[in-house]
Amino acid sequence: MDQNDVTNLPRNVQIMLGVGLLAFIATFFPFDGIHEHGLGADENAWNGVAGVLGALAIMLGFVVVVGQTFAAANMPKLGVSWSFITTALGAFATLMFVIHWIALPSETVFGVHFGLSLQWGGYIEIILCIVFTAVAVMMLRESGEAMPWDSQGAAAPPAA
Repeated sequence: MDQNDVTNLPRNVQIMLGVGLLAFIATFFPFDGIHEHGLGADENAWNGVAGVLGALAIMLGFVVVVGQTFAAANMPKLGVSWSFITTALGAFATLMFVIHWIALPSETVFGVHFGLSLQWGGYIEIILCIVFTAVAVMMLRESGEAMPWDSQGAAAPPAA
């Protein structure tokens, strides 16, 4: 049996791999756009600062999950666990896409309202990022790894 067979992986890892790949692919779908009087134009998630940062974060989160899954022995040792990094990247991507959505511009010109609105790809992207982050949090909690803010070298409390 192949050691890199995805069907033998734990369910949460399978979900992370699938959702991460889909979230990266969804960055190329119509994220926002304008549609007025039968005319319209769409942009993918790779526009604007928040969109680019969100797309890069979800891409890096997916790469980290792939690295943890298929090359864990080759991953460098850091002061922070890779599970925590994956969770942080997913949360950051979700935050950036929500900010991108909230900051979509709109104007009124000669009494006609024009504005960018979130398109179907934007909704899919945000939902996938939320799922990615939620599963990453579950995997982080299951791992039992210490959080970065936990005091590693604190002295034990005095005995009573």
